[in-house]
Amino acid sequence: MSHGRSVESVESVESVESAESAEPGEAGEALQPVEPDQPVDSVGAVQPVQPVQPVQPVQPVVGAASVDAGDELSDVHQALLGSWRDSRLDLKLRRKTWQTQPFRFAADLVESLSKRVAEDCKSSGRALTAAQYVDAAMTRHLPVSMEEQLELAESFLVSRDSDVGPGQQGSHRVSPAVYAIASELPNALRREGHARTAVHVYSGALDRFLTELEAAGPLGKGNPLRR
Repeated sequence: MSHGRSVESVESVESVESAESAEPGEAGEALQPVEPDQPVDSVGAVQPVQPVQPVQPVQPVVGAASVDAGDELSDVHQALLGSWRDSRLDLKLRRKTWQTQPFRFAADLVESLSKRVAEDCKSSGRALTAAQYVDAAMTRHLPVSMEEQLELAESFLVSRDSDVGPGQQGSHRVSPAVYAIASELPNALRREGHARTAVHVYSGALDRFLTELEAAGPLGKGNPLRR
């Protein structure tokens, strides 16, 4: 009986010893798979997954001016566009109910009116005229009774420290309701001893209307007009 080990037996033992002494990472070591969704940095360290932050909704800007076409108009803009509409309908339908009436206003108001008309024409895209502003102003602020007319004249004079001047005259097409009052006003005041007072009455009405327009801001585009 032979006591020597076979070559195959020796090689088998050496293979086992070699495998037991092998360093990690060498051939023979099974690589562990990286868990999914675990990012690995440049040195091989696994980084924790950061939670996804929810998207915050955009908050509306408080106080931002709205320019939507459906925005409601102020009362003063409604009055202006009412005169604009009715004046155009009177011309296009040849109704001829609007009539021309001379008005005398303080000179600075005539200048302010002209500037305002130009600004609103640009901002609204509408073909506006000074006569439509005069009609709207008289519709809103020209009193029917002489007592109230004199009070309006006095209020205007006080606001100007009684320094108004002779005024500047111009003729404007106005609605039947305005014409009925304005056409009689100068003579009615004259008969009661208030000659040359009509300029202060008219100026007071126009001044109040222009002040309202300034507070309301420029006339916009596409706003609805209430019927």
